[in-house]
Amino acid sequence: MEAMHRLSEIVRDFIHSARGNVAMMFALCAVPITLTVGVAVDIAHQNAVNDEVQNSLDAAILAAASSTANTEDDIEQIIRTYLTSNLTGVDLDDDYTLTVRVDERRIDAAVSGRTPTFFAGVVGRSHLPVGVDAAAMRGGGEVVELVLVVDNTWSMSADAGGGVSRITALRQAARALVNGIMVDGAEVRVALVPYADYVNVGPANRSASWLNVPADYSTTSARVCNILTTRNVCTGGVRDTRTVLVDGVPTPQTYWRVPQTCSVQTVAPYESCSGGSTTQYRWFGCVASRNVGMLRRSDLQPTTRYPGFLGTSQACLNPIVPLTDDRSTILSAIDGLIINIGGYRPETYIPSGLIWGVNVLSPSAPYSEGAAYGDDVRKIIVLMTDGSNTLKYRASDGRHVSASDSSNADTDARAICDYARDQQIQIYTVGLAVPSGAPRDLMRYCASSAANAFDAANASELVEAFQGIARSINAVRLVE
Repeated sequence: MEAMHRLSEIVRDFIHSARGNVAMMFALCAVPITLTVGVAVDIAHQNAVNDEVQNSLDAAILAAASSTANTEDDIEQIIRTYLTSNLTGVDLDDDYTLTVRVDERRIDAAVSGRTPTFFAGVVGRSHLPVGVDAAAMRGGGEVVELVLVVDNTWSMSADAGGGVSRITALRQAARALVNGIMVDGAEVRVALVPYADYVNVGPANRSASWLNVPADYSTTSARVCNILTTRNVCTGGVRDTRTVLVDGVPTPQTYWRVPQTCSVQTVAPYESCSGGSTTQYRWFGCVASRNVGMLRRSDLQPTTRYPGFLGTSQACLNPIVPLTDDRSTILSAIDGLIINIGGYRPETYIPSGLIWGVNVLSPSAPYSEGAAYGDDVRKIIVLMTDGSNTLKYRASDGRHVSASDSSNADTDARAICDYARDQQIQIYTVGLAVPSGAPRDLMRYCASSAANAFDAANASELVEAFQGIARSINAVRLVE
């Protein structure tokens, strides 16, 4: 029992001794632990100050780039004034250094300074460095190549609001965009690709190496005459008018609401002749899609030709206008946009317009006006439509045929947009009264960013969308 009591005293003494050791060890470790935590706090504070200064410098350099100042001294003064105003309350010493360099349309600026520490002063670090830089490019600093890929299908005959047709609203909006970017001193070239069932590459390109167009021909049927003694005679019936959709547009159509009664009757002998007419098959500039593999979705293998097809009448409308810096040429082509020829009321195949938009910007055939892809040129597609695909691709001949399901064409359009973005082509999309669901989803998918997708409900909003694109193209932007 005494032995047990003694053991208990020994354990108690040890515990008291251990507690003292722990306290002493903690006291010895507390200083470096506290210092480490404090330095971490100082570094976090330094990073926060860096972020605040960076945001202020970004805003300041954009303000200077947006101004009319031309000299380096004037630009520096704008940046310095902006920083003085926006760094109030930021924990940055007042003796910070601002350096500015202007090289033509590019502006570089840097801020270096110090922020005080809270804990690192214990080890002789009363301040930590702050250093940020930014660069901005003033509008018009690059060569811009832009193609307007615009819908001129029959649906563009519909009202856009205020008694203005959609095609009229498009002409106004496209003119606003062109006038907004083709300003004096700007290195801008613009092309126009109208699309409907097909695109028109222009009959003058018939012998181009990238086209395969059969020769025009005609057929003449033999004239045959017979003496007949009977005739089909129809009486009665009631004609009426109904509305059908043609490319989504309600269009009047006459029909027999009450059919006629017809019978074969014996009549005096008469001569009936048929045939003897000549039908001309010509090329009007219309081209189908390339039907080799997936080449309809890219501008790869330019030696694989596009098939031009013949017809008895025109099945494509306004021809493509290649890239040009002549504003009057583009404006004249925009003013001349049409939506039908005679009874031809075209439907919608968006992939055709998209791929020819890529072809116009591409440095390789079919067109050669486009500059090489690279940092020195900014290539842009502006895609406009007022509806959804109503046609689909037919693999046998590359033609675009009626479709109750547009998913085939939507898939091709998405693939072309992916390919264009891979070539660093920026895409803006503008939908005019485009219904929600798959049609609107397609336009938003093709846009390079959410900010590049515009939904317009009427004529005025369409003009605003195109003006917004012009402002975006001209806007200054941070490049670093």
